[in-house]
Amino acid sequence: MKIIGSLKKAATWDLKFDVATRLPVGGYYRTYHPNFDPGMAGHQYYGYTPIFEAVLTPSGFGRGQSSVTQKFKTVEGAEYSMAAKFTHVLLDLIADGTIPVTKNALGDPGFLVRFKFTKQGENVYMEPFYNRKFKPWE
Repeated sequence: MKIIGSLKKAATWDLKFDVATRLPVGGYYRTYHPNFDPGMAGHQYYGYTPIFEAVLTPSGFGRGQSSVTQKFKTVEGAEYSMAAKFTHVLLDLIADGTIPVTKNALGDPGFLVRFKFTKQGENVYMEPFYNRKFKPWE
């Protein structure tokens, strides 16, 4: 997985990154102050919205109290969820050839996807990111 660009920060939240793996952290983000939350140890924030590109391999489904998600794994072993409304967008982009079907570095089949993370309520999901401009990463 690599960062290929960024957007000016327009959200009121920051994406967390794991310091050890240097990978973004998705999932449940509860409201907290980072200096007082023991769960924040080992994470850091960035003040921009990164755009990622990775070969994602489907790894199952998940559900919460009122949600259904599609799960994907990266070659690094990170697993991220995509909300159902974004899965619909992903399937449309695969069907029209925008997102190619390929293999990751381990030879597992997957999709080469450009995405960002979006916060919905207290959860953070992947969102396919196409048809919008962003600043290329230098």
